[in-house]
Amino acid sequence: MTFVLDRKRNSVEWYPWSEEAFEKAKQENKPVFLSMGYSYLMK
Repeated sequence: MTFVLDRKRNSVEWYPWSEEAFEKAKQENKPVFLSMGYSYLMK
């Protein structure tokens, strides 16, 4: 969740992994992009 909160000012609508996110994408006919939080893996 920290990754999502850190990027809350991006133009992307960030959602935690949840049914809500998938339901919203389905209703809006939009793809779901998965971010693994690469910045934390690079430390």
